[in-house]
Amino acid sequence: MFNELPFNIQHSTVNIEHSVLTSNLYDLAPLALDATLREIVKPPFRAKQIEEWMHVRGVESFEAMMNIPKDIRAQLAAQFTLEFPRIVEVTPPAPDGSRKYLFTLPDNNRIESVYMPVEERNPRPSGEPGRMSSTARTSVCLSSQAGCAVGCTFCVTGFFGAGRNLTPSEMVGQFFTIVHQHQVPLELMNVVFMGMGEPLLNFENVIATLEIL
Repeated sequence: MFNELPFNIQHSTVNIEHSVLTSNLYDLAPLALDATLREIVKPPFRAKQIEEWMHVRGVESFEAMMNIPKDIRAQLAAQFTLEFPRIVEVTPPAPDGSRKYLFTLPDNNRIESVYMPVEERNPRPSGEPGRMSSTARTSVCLSSQAGCAVGCTFCVTGFFGAGRNLTPSEMVGQFFTIVHQHQVPLELMNVVFMGMGEPLLNFENVIATLEIL
């Protein structure tokens, strides 16, 4: 939870649930996504290809799925979206390389995420005592709510009020946007839900997000 917000955060205290006119496929956990796609696309292996484009490559449009036939892409685009939150502002790198991202959501709520590169020093294989190897890793701190109802005294987010829960697509979108910005391999990524909001108050959506990631 943030104790300092450098951005102008705006949020709505009216609608707790997110109203979506077009369904975002990133809101579906992997099993639900697979079942949904298999009802729409044929043959079945196309569903697996689409899932890879989403959950491994994190694409934001069906047009990016170059090995999927155009008619299937058009059919999906007519029924669904892959929309991510949009970047409004990014802070300059801190001395440790971390950067804060301000995102805007479709309902004009704003949320923050943090890119946190970490260098871990690991012992080399036995036989080379005392020597260390460096592995660059990255943590991404995600928001789980726009606002927060808990109201912890040390956290600025609580002053904005309850706001609403974020959908899986809004949390996954924070993650993949930062991954794309910094070109970090997924196997070197860590995720923490210590941004805006209390993740346990958005338990089902956070679990769906973790299943996707």
